Amino acid sequence: MKEQRTVIFRTFKKPSTVMRLGLLFLVLGNLSNILLRSSRLVSENSRDLIMGMFYGLAIGTLLVWGIMRRTSPPRS
Repeated sequence: MKEQRTVIFRTFKKPSTVMRLGLLFLVLGNLSNILLRSSRLVSENSRDLIMGMFYGLAIGTLLVWGIMRRTSPPRS
């Protein structure tokens, strides 16, 4: 059962890499909100979709980071 938890982000050896990825998605969500608000090329619904996608990825990735951090062996 414990092996299934680590399969999701098996390629990342350090939980800090997953945290950085989650924070990157959070920054991208904020930047898309700011930059696309002033742009007339993207409709409001599309802007909300893009921003929501980045926020959702950030929340999911940071939740996985919390699980990885809790189950990872202590540093020596």
